[in-house]
Amino acid sequence: MSAQEKGDRHGRMSLVVGGLRHFGRFGSAALGVTAILLIWCGAAFMIGTDRHRAEQAALQNGANLTDAFEQQIVRSIRVADQTLLYVRQFYAKDPGSFNIVTWAENSQGLTDLVFQIAIIGPDGFLVSSNLDPHLGRLDLSDRAHFRFHADSNEDTLYISAPVFGRVSERWSIQLTRRVTMPDGNFGGVIVASMDPAYLSRFYKSLHVDKEGTLTLVGTDGIIRAHAPESTSQVGKLLGSDYTARFAQFDSGAFVAASAADGVERLYSFSRISGYPLIVMLGQSTAQIYEIFRYNRASYIAASAMLTLLLSVMTAGVLRYQRRLAESRDAAEAGTRARSEFLAVMSHELRTPMNGVIGLAENLVGSEMDAEQKEIAITLRNSAHHLNQVLDDILDFSKMEADKLELEEISFDIREAINGALDILRSQAAAKNLQLSAEIAADVPATAIGDVARIRQVLLNLVGNAIKFTHCGGVTVWVGSDHVNENGEMQLNIMVADTGIGIPADGISLLFREFSQLDRSVSRRFGGTGLGLAICKRLVNRMGGTISVDSSVGLGSTFRFSIQLRVDEAGITDIVWERASIVPDANPLTQTGLRILLAEDNFTNQLVATKILERAGHSVTTASNGVETVAAVQRGRFDLVLMDVMMPEMDGISATHAIRNLPTPHRNCYIVALTANAFHEDVQACRDAGMNDFVHKPVTLGRLSAAINRYSEKQKELVS
Repeated sequence: MSAQEKGDRHGRMSLVVGGLRHFGRFGSAALGVTAILLIWCGAAFMIGTDRHRAEQAALQNGANLTDAFEQQIVRSIRVADQTLLYVRQFYAKDPGSFNIVTWAENSQGLTDLVFQIAIIGPDGFLVSSNLDPHLGRLDLSDRAHFRFHADSNEDTLYISAPVFGRVSERWSIQLTRRVTMPDGNFGGVIVASMDPAYLSRFYKSLHVDKEGTLTLVGTDGIIRAHAPESTSQVGKLLGSDYTARFAQFDSGAFVAASAADGVERLYSFSRISGYPLIVMLGQSTAQIYEIFRYNRASYIAASAMLTLLLSVMTAGVLRYQRRLAESRDAAEAGTRARSEFLAVMSHELRTPMNGVIGLAENLVGSEMDAEQKEIAITLRNSAHHLNQVLDDILDFSKMEADKLELEEISFDIREAINGALDILRSQAAAKNLQLSAEIAADVPATAIGDVARIRQVLLNLVGNAIKFTHCGGVTVWVGSDHVNENGEMQLNIMVADTGIGIPADGISLLFREFSQLDRSVSRRFGGTGLGLAICKRLVNRMGGTISVDSSVGLGSTFRFSIQLRVDEAGITDIVWERASIVPDANPLTQTGLRILLAEDNFTNQLVATKILERAGHSVTTASNGVETVAAVQRGRFDLVLMDVMMPEMDGISATHAIRNLPTPHRNCYIVALTANAFHEDVQACRDAGMNDFVHKPVTLGRLSAAINRYSEKQKELVS
């Protein structure tokens, strides 16, 4: 290695060590503490989310089981009523010859639910019972079910409170019908005795937790049947807090401690339509939150382990910084040690930083008040800025080890250029500089390459131009060479400024690592001297070249070119969505629209809803295609934002279903929302009958463009 090369590497290491010394032990400690706080905030958020999910799952389970219980009770009552009507028909024709025992032996009317059929005469005395046909005259005139029919001419089904049978000597619920003789006179009462213990047998077929309960209660608050205990609760009166809810709501859910066993349960209830009965399912809250409590312990344990790990890492970094400061002169003497330092430190700092950024993104997307949201956003932006510095160091170490890999993805060239300039417009405006871009018309719409690295080079060049320019402005020109037969092209970008310029003898130093024209540049403008060196290496890796022309006092022009492949499939997509590629600051120009948002992801629902509601629109949400079609059938919407990938029924199928609805529901304006932007995906949306297409992630600009296109089409229809 030559003396010049050794000197260059020594200088580079000196700058890195100096930068880390400037970052300081307090900065490392603050970074570690911030990461730990974010870990615990994330754990708290996940714990709250898990609890909410457990509660919602229990509510849904309760609603499903009460519905099944209600249907079973209705079926059972109808079977029993059919038995009453059948017995009454034959008895009224010839009371004297009707033998209930013979009927019972040859009938399927008696089941596990109905164990007794009895006939009460018009005088209130028992005429006959299948349980004991030879029983003597038994006075039942005091029974509520007999008095109801004796005092009323209405032919209705009567359901009694639980009674202890004088014949069966067991608890039962009496279902009764009035007997009207051919001459119109009162002929008595037909009684079907339902077994409350039947509920316990039905209870075993349901997936209820071991401390769950199933109750059939009348609107009078008296328990008709209860499971798993068969008769211990039958006939008891529920408390006033229960009956008050039953009187106020037809269905619902509430949490209460049982007076019978003291177990706290989530009770779901529903009134049975057409009958004075209410079904009620109780689920133990201890069982409901059992998995949540396990997960909560796991989150806390994981957070504690990560806290310990970060603490050890932070202590290690602090110790490493202290040792580095002590051995700085010795470290600068070895090229290998200096390269390893760059790689180790970059990885050690970048790994927890990625966790900080991820947790910060989660916090920003969660429900918080305005002050908390501002703090979370500031934290996220600061983390991104620090991460960019770490990325530069890591990129350089990867390039040194020849381990830098490039991505091959489809991207919009104009959006990439304009997006990069949008990031720097505030810096240019602060110095009263003009910042503009001119993109040749023959530049293809989309290309395949590493858009992040292209943006990185452009941001560095334009950022430097702004930094070294005091008046005038910075202009970016973009052009391309002709696309060859292999679909490849050369993208040419030029960044020109009216800044201070570069001396002729200093141009050769620009693209060397850790090199600046003189120390005054570092003092006046900052920087480590890595930026242009990284740019040169990135451009070279992308099959291009970079150069500069400059004159002192007249400005500088940087030129670079890269090799890309044209994305022919993406051109159609962009043409259809071209109006949506605008800066996110554009407002939604039309307000007051009725919008149906079909989106299964809660976070995506929240983001889109907030954007639209702030713009003055009314938003209704649906979580799958089935709900979306049902919502369109129920109401009128100006616009439907349709996610393509949804459970139960996807957006394509939902659109087909909507287009098959009767007018006017079938004519609603449908906009596809999808992360897939290939030609075949766009064509599938069009074939299904969608009117427009917006590529995810959903932003204000893209929604603005879609709504503006909708507004223009409405104007065309009116005119």
